[in-house]
Amino acid sequence: MTPVNELPPLRVPRRRNTFGEPPADLGYTLREPPPGTDLDQVQRLIGVVRPGGAAAKAGLQAGDEIVSVEGQDVTGANGYLYPALITVSQGTTVTLGLRRGETVVLQPEKRATAGKPQ
Repeated sequence: MTPVNELPPLRVPRRRNTFGEPPADLGYTLREPPPGTDLDQVQRLIGVVRPGGAAAKAGLQAGDEIVSVEGQDVTGANGYLYPALITVSQGTTVTLGLRRGETVVLQPEKRATAGKPQ
């Protein structure tokens, strides 16, 4: 008899941007995790906060760790939810929970196109 592996239920977040539309700019870039980091151990650490961008206006700081998006835990095994939850259209607010105990609300802006001013 073949062994059966039970998997926990997977949550699938609903799409937060219009299909085919480029995602809005949240105004930050995450640090790359060290090579070989187990996916369940990846931390979403802010590497760069772009001056004047949505993240800077909301008070996000380099070094902040994002632990939730829209109230959904994005740490450990739930990390797969992060990309879908932050991919939004311009004008859609994004609420980030931070390890330091604060919550910030970002108002994403239109992503700049190469060679064209925003």
